[in-house]
Amino acid sequence: MRALLEIWMNRAVNRIPVIVDIVREHNSILEAVLNRDAEQAVVQMGLHLANAAERLFSVVGKEQLMADYLSLLLGGSNES
Repeated sequence: MRALLEIWMNRAVNRIPVIVDIVREHNSILEAVLNRDAEQAVVQMGLHLANAAERLFSVVGKEQLMADYLSLLLGGSNES
């Protein structure tokens, strides 16, 4: 997972709109935690994880098989 996140961070997180969205999501989670609102924290964390997954898939592709991900991680091409 770390390697996938590193690929995503190198390709997507250098864009200001993406950074703004991530900071906004983290702030929403933090605000709920500081307000001791467990239900809202769960909701905000769920939204953040769903959005993070979509951002990751937008970079590495949602329809690829695990072999394709491994190929990406190893820097090779998919020959299957």
